[in-house]
Amino acid sequence: MRRTWARPLLVSLLPALAALPLAAQESRTSSDPWAILDGTYRPPPEAPPPPWVRTQELIEASGEWKALGETYRQSLERLGKDDRGALLKVVADLEVVAIADQPERRMPRLAELQLDVARELARHDPEILVPVFQLHHDLYLQHRSSRQWYLLLHSVSMVRELAALYVKEAAGTGAKMNAARILASLAGHLQAGQQPASVKLFEEVLALDPSNESAYLGIAAHYEKRGGPAEQVVAWLKRLLQVYPEHREGRLRLAVNKLRLGKADEAAALFAALLEEPGSDWVYRLAAQEAARLHARRGRIEKAIALLEKALERAGGDQKLCIQLAFLYDRNRQSFDAHRLAELARGGEPAAEAPRGRYNGWPHEALDHDREELRRLAESRVQLLARVLGRAAGPEVNP
Repeated sequence: MRRTWARPLLVSLLPALAALPLAAQESRTSSDPWAILDGTYRPPPEAPPPPWVRTQELIEASGEWKALGETYRQSLERLGKDDRGALLKVVADLEVVAIADQPERRMPRLAELQLDVARELARHDPEILVPVFQLHHDLYLQHRSSRQWYLLLHSVSMVRELAALYVKEAAGTGAKMNAARILASLAGHLQAGQQPASVKLFEEVLALDPSNESAYLGIAAHYEKRGGPAEQVVAWLKRLLQVYPEHREGRLRLAVNKLRLGKADEAAALFAALLEEPGSDWVYRLAAQEAARLHARRGRIEKAIALLEKALERAGGDQKLCIQLAFLYDRNRQSFDAHRLAELARGGEPAAEAPRGRYNGWPHEALDHDREELRRLAESRVQLLARVLGRAAGPEVNP
């Protein structure tokens, strides 16, 4: 028979939290005991904290860790049934209650509680861990938005532990690739938040899946954006191209960094190869800009103009190409053409969408693809998770 832990505190608070409208949560004041659950509580100046701030002591004293474990299991059971945003809020608030004002001491206990549940479920079928580590991946974003810094660390640790458990229990290349994808996605979020720890996580990704393109691009972009040696950037891009020789973004970044190393001829050859390929995506347009700049720097103005005219014909009214060509027309004493291109540039695409803006941002196309694949995979495992939860007894949790 399935066990339940019907302790007074959690049984009364947490189901109510699940049903509470988000608008009501946002309107709480510092005198409301619910405030501690969503992190909005601020004690009045020169006043002792009210009793509910010590919620974690009640959890310790009354063995409510068992109730927390059961509530966590119930949250997993609701995956795919309830609104995902609301469910994430519930689980995030559950974790806030669990660590309360002693996070360094209670975080390991919370992690062990959640991992006990995951280990028990994985014995039935390790594939159910996919929606579980996807949940903790999304909880990272939830905690980041609410500025719960300790729980950010907890979420990173949980995703890593669950991915390792999945690889161990499921075995096989497919399991390693899926674990690598969730770690790469998390590393991408860390990187977007300017966290150097992303490099270590990307390296863990490559240990699991040496073909993961997001990891190679992420590490190369990290060193490039942080002013690392161009040789280091080139080395990582070459490793990417050993796996994916036709990778367009990788070849573009390699060409740019060859220029940084003073290897202009090698860079020019890479740009020329990109320009010969079909399409007019951001990689093509930026390659055209860089190749034309290189020609102009070498005094080949006519060649640079011809290249940009052809690029504009393929890419339409790209703003940066128009400006660059107008400058070269003016330099070549073609004032009428320069004026015409300057007018055209006014209606070009906004800077945020320009190729150089894409290059200067963190690489995300491969990450976006992996995230979509993972989400589909997690959704396909939710029913399996529900069936296992329906017949699995909860694991013992030490009070």
